[in-house]
Amino acid sequence: MKKFLLILILIFSFESWTKADDIRDFEIQGVGIGDSLLTIFSEKELNEFINNDNQVNFYPKSKKFFTLSAPSVDDNFRQINVDLKHLDKKFIIYGISQYKRSKIDDCLEEKKIAVKDIKNLVSTDLRQDDYSKKHNADQTGNSKMFATEFVFKDDSSINIVCTDWGKELEDEGYVDNLDVGISSSEFYKWIINEAY
Repeated sequence: MKKFLLILILIFSFESWTKADDIRDFEIQGVGIGDSLLTIFSEKELNEFINNDNQVNFYPKSKKFFTLSAPSVDDNFRQINVDLKHLDKKFIIYGISQYKRSKIDDCLEEKKIAVKDIKNLVSTDLRQDDYSKKHNADQTGNSKMFATEFVFKDDSSINIVCTDWGKELEDEGYVDNLDVGISSSEFYKWIINEAY
């Protein structure tokens, strides 16, 4: 199956490419849903990441999946966050996102371009949800998220999020950022129904 590289430095027009039918047609940093993270990292590296508490995030109500933060293999992004099943020695990817620091105005412009290109790229019907809300990590309520979520019929998804951190968190070192991710239907349903 042909893979499409989902990046937000969109200098190419996707219109001439074959249309994508489902989430498995997308990649982030050379891997996609159902691939093994061993494609870009060694087992030794992955075990080192997993043994670092700062790189592993479990969800409050279920340990079925966890998110692993790892260094980006793409110089345009700071890190990747990969959703894996707990204790899976094959390191199969159920969700992956890439993150970079970006001034909020630049982020919102990149997001707008990406949304347009994704609409042109996907051949199937997608539900599109655009929303903004206060960021849960900021107790002051001064940080905002601006998101677009595309959901396929099987509940797999593409997410593009710009975060505008409030002054209080910026004073602590937080930097506005862009996050682009893809999720399998299994992971998406688990997040909604079990994780919290």
